[in-house]
Amino acid sequence: MFNKAMFLFHGAVNASVTDLVLGTVLQDCRVVAVWGVMTGAGAASDTVKVTDGTNDITTAQDVSAKGDKALFMFADIDDARRDITAGISLHAINASSALVDVYVLCVPLTP
Repeated sequence: MFNKAMFLFHGAVNASVTDLVLGTVLQDCRVVAVWGVMTGAGAASDTVKVTDGTNDITTAQDVSAKGDKALFMFADIDDARRDITAGISLHAINASSALVDVYVLCVPLTP
C-alpha cells in the first residue's frame, strides 16, 4: 500500500514567461512524472523542459506540432537528477513561445 503524500507542482509558460519557478521543494523528494497540457497551438521551435534551476530534470520536449488542448508526457526523466533536495526550486523553461501548463509530480524520499 502506498502511504506517502505526493506533491504536485504546476505552472503556465508562454512567450513572456520563459523561466517559471513552479515551486520550492519543502522536503527531499523524487520526480516521478512530468506532463503538459497545451493552452495554444505549438509553433516552430517550441520546446519546454523542467530543471532544478541548474540541471535539466527532463530533456526539452518538442511541442511545435502539438495542438491546443493536447496532453503529453515528457519523454524522459533523468535518473541522475530526479531526486530533489529540500529548498531547491523546480523551473519550467520555455525556449520559445509555447503555451503550456506544466505539471510535476513528486513523492517524498523520507516518511
